[in-house]
Amino acid sequence: MSATDPHSDRLYARGEISREEWMQRRSSPTSLTPVPGPRPSGSSRTTWLVVAVFLVVAIVAATAFLASLGARNVPGTNPTYLPLKQLAPADLSALNASATHGLAFAGNNSLWFSPGPVTLVVDVSPPTHDMAFVVQGLLNPTIHVAPGTRVTIVAVNLDLDMYHTWTLATNGPPYGSMPMMGSGGMMGSGSMMGTTMLGPATSQGFWTQQVSFTASAGTYWYLCAVAGHASEGMYGRFVVQ
Repeated sequence: MSATDPHSDRLYARGEISREEWMQRRSSPTSLTPVPGPRPSGSSRTTWLVVAVFLVVAIVAATAFLASLGARNVPGTNPTYLPLKQLAPADLSALNASATHGLAFAGNNSLWFSPGPVTLVVDVSPPTHDMAFVVQGLLNPTIHVAPGTRVTIVAVNLDLDMYHTWTLATNGPPYGSMPMMGSGGMMGSGSMMGTTMLGPATSQGFWTQQVSFTASAGTYWYLCAVAGHASEGMYGRFVVQ
């Protein structure tokens, strides 16, 4: 008989194992005793901790980077839209007087605005400049504002027989002849925001809508989202920098 196995002796005494199993355990007690594995050293635990911290930092950094990319792909934040209304012809002068006048450069067809709230009155397809946006006397000018500027667009459709929109988009030209969705819609993979459809002018006045947003840094394009109008030249750049 080999060395005793106290644990097996107690099990056999309580009747929890048979005599045959007790004899077998006594003949080779060490074969049934689990041998603990090596415990990880302090250096191994430190290495795994460093790896875990690195992974967490990498995930946080990647998430922040992707969020910043998404932010740069949005024309503006916190948009507000006033209802459509008809403006009497006699009220046009007062509306234009309420606009913020920027620094105009006719040579490169651009308007520059100082930091602070900006209100733009946009004449949409007036009789003297069909299928164009006119801002401060310039046709489809490149508009420059500072990031974070609260921009208010007051678009007035002066066209006598066509619908139009003023839409700010992340996608630039060339544009196709297909219709594009208006406020909050999509054009390809780019996002858009702006007015709803503005009806043609009537004897009662001109359809207008006011849209406000906080400009996000980037280069965008304003355009008419009605089918074919942007492809005919109804667009301009909107630069936030």
